[in-house]
Amino acid sequence: MIKRMMLVFFVLLVLVSGNVYAEKADEIVNKCIKAMGGVEKIKAIKTMQIMGKSFQGAMELPVFVQIKRPDKIRVEATVQEQVVIQAFDGTNAWQIIPFLGSNEPNIISEEDAKFLKMQADIDGPLIDYKKKGNSIELVGEEDMEGTPVIKLKVTLKNGETENLYFDAENYMLLKRSIKIMKQENEIQVDGYYSDYKEVDGVMLPYTSESKAGGRTISLFTIEDVKMNKEIDDAVFAMPPKSKPKEEPSEKK
Repeated sequence: MIKRMMLVFFVLLVLVSGNVYAEKADEIVNKCIKAMGGVEKIKAIKTMQIMGKSFQGAMELPVFVQIKRPDKIRVEATVQEQVVIQAFDGTNAWQIIPFLGSNEPNIISEEDAKFLKMQADIDGPLIDYKKKGNSIELVGEEDMEGTPVIKLKVTLKNGETENLYFDAENYMLLKRSIKIMKQENEIQVDGYYSDYKEVDGVMLPYTSESKAGGRTISLFTIEDVKMNKEIDDAVFAMPPKSKPKEEPSEKK
């Protein structure tokens, strides 16, 4: 009898603590959204145009980013006077890399497009996460290079996961981690965010660093941001490939 009562008590304790953690996670989510500017101001952003520079090794590349609801993004980087384009139109991710010998657009693989699609979501992973079919778990507090951070684990509707790290003091996003498959190897891709500034009531990180497998692959700094300018959907659409030239028929 005592054993049964202890078992019931243990089950109840687990259920209660689970509910408390779920409530705590939602509390943290709300604080993080508020720190970024709040739901109303974030949802008021329909388009974003970002001008900046990307530093990759010794190269300094001018970058122009355009984002539009829902889930559209186009990134242009000028490399040796040639423009590299990566874009997502809400359905297909594509790219043009002219210095590889072709100006033709090509579809980006699902794995390689993950980080691009993630950046296309203006709302980010927290707003309306339940409506999106996602779940969020409060993992706890950690130390990130001397800064106390709160770690949230996001499980997407498709079963994939990502980890978010927020400053425990001001609730600003400091790090976002996902895992992708590259040549049959799983690689962790981390985005680090800093130098936050307010633009139209919303906090944006003016410096972001991308790392893969622990190594820095790019550093991006924002120079200017424009909100809610008209952007045609055609900007994000993959252009048609050039038709092969027909060889002249031989005269008989």
